[in-house]
Parts: sequence; structure tokens; C-alpha cells
Amino acid sequence: MENKELYQNWDIIKEQLKQRFSSLTESDVLLVNGYQDDLMGRLEMKLSKTKAEIEALVAEIKNKQDKKNKKNNTKT
Repeated sequence: MENKELYQNWDIIKEQLKQRFSSLTESDVLLVNGYQDDLMGRLEMKLSKTKAEIEALVAEIKNKQDKKNKKNNTKT
């Protein structure tokens, strides 16, 4: 996922991650511009998942949100 896309969608993605993984805190999902690798490292350690698994989770959440947005846009 492109950095720009990640930053644009991060509020939704982080809330979904916190819902799925109740052990995540706000500081665990804090995304600071230019420090995406730090975020990934925190998530890898906290969730005991690889970087590829975290990226797949984030992409899955983003894709679901995109579909939901597209569906809502077609209704209006």
C-alpha cells in the first residue's frame, strides 16, 4: 500500500485493528509521518505477526472500506 493511501485511511484502519485485536492501544497504532516502519515493528511485536501478515491485514481492511464506500456512493 502506498504511504499516501495509508495515511489517508489510517483512522479507519486503526479503529478496525483495535476492534479485531483488543490488546492494541492507541500508542500501538500511532502513525507518525515518516515513521511507518516503526508502526509496523510495534504491530509485529504486539500481534506476533510478520510484516507481510500485517500488510495483508491492513490491505484487507482498506479493501473492505473501499467496497463499503463504493456501495454507499452508488446509493446516493
